[in-house]
Amino acid sequence: MIVIRFYIKHSKNYFEVFTSLRLAILFFLIVRFSTSNLLIFYIIFERTLIPIFLIVMGWGYQPERVRASFYLLFYTLTASLPLLIGILYINSQQFSTDFSSLVVPNSDYLLF
Repeated sequence: MIVIRFYIKHSKNYFEVFTSLRLAILFFLIVRFSTSNLLIFYIIFERTLIPIFLIVMGWGYQPERVRASFYLLFYTLTASLPLLIGILYINSQQFSTDFSSLVVPNSDYLLF
């Protein structure tokens, strides 16, 4: 993204929009790794797909960018579905999705 930034700035190809999308991704990454709740972690993880989708749609290679952005969205959402199911299972078993409340069943050891 740093290398393509110079090309976009030089060609004046919506540089401000590209920069704001990069900052949105950075913000979502900071929020995602600073949360202590698994469900919020998952939601913010999926929310980072929106700026990535827009970057691929706006600045991707012309013929394949629409198809590539939909593949990115489809494959990421379907691949992260088991993570959501696992988080919901943990919530149904332990009634919490907080990292500090995760324990191994029949044990006193913490997972995290």
